[in-house]
Amino acid sequence: MSVILKIAVADGVVMGADSRSTLLRGDKRPQVFDGVQKIFVLHKDYPAAMLTWGLNRLNDVSVTQLMEDVRRRLEGNDPDHADWKIDLGKSSLAEISERVSNYLFHDHYQKVEQANPSVSSMNLHFAGYSPGDRKPTHVEYSFSKDHIVGPTQSNNADVQLNYAGGPYLIRLLSGSDQGLMGKLVEAGIDREVAEKTFREFSSAAFGELLHPGIPLRHVAALVRSLLNAEIDLRRMGPEPDTVGGDIQMVVIDRHGCREMKFKPIDFEIPDSVWKR
Repeated sequence: MSVILKIAVADGVVMGADSRSTLLRGDKRPQVFDGVQKIFVLHKDYPAAMLTWGLNRLNDVSVTQLMEDVRRRLEGNDPDHADWKIDLGKSSLAEISERVSNYLFHDHYQKVEQANPSVSSMNLHFAGYSPGDRKPTHVEYSFSKDHIVGPTQSNNADVQLNYAGGPYLIRLLSGSDQGLMGKLVEAGIDREVAEKTFREFSSAAFGELLHPGIPLRHVAALVRSLLNAEIDLRRMGPEPDTVGGDIQMVVIDRHGCREMKFKPIDFEIPDSVWKR
């Protein structure tokens, strides 16, 4: 399980994620690890990054190691793959994301899937600025079984939100529980009407939170706060504690990427102030 969040406004994009990974052992018992990287800057001079969730190891190689190879190739530092080098004035994010996705799928994920047909899915979300663009491009791929789903691409929204893996995060962003739509159907409301109502309600709640003109610095603070809330509430809720570790973030504008990392804040009341 991961918790991931991306918010794009007029000034740029903020990507955020926890750094916890859960592996199932051979005896089906879960084992939790922190310190797993889920956001990757693609090139030191190209304003774009990739956010990934789902599978984070492909056979014996971590996605972190594979993305180190990808970055070396894209920056032109791998003489065996000179054709990968980005042209900073021409290479579009759509082209770059297609090449990276095909590499991860065909050279690595597919081999895992062939050996283990029940392998978990893997999702890739790219965001950033192609040369000359004033609005960011967003491209998403997902790997499932023996095929790639995507690309799903957009670059015209004034505000864009993508999130996954967090029940408390979903409630905070949509203003409702993710089970609300099912409850509306159980109550006898037509499913199409229920889905439309749920979308409109969520959109209204989200619209109260964000505006295209919000400064990017404030969006970064919001992303950090929302991810911290998900991590902290998970410790108290009934769901397995499968999100956590440091909060990792990348802030992207037309000039480049800023990488950030934060320790989550624990809001337990300390003994020093827990007094009558």
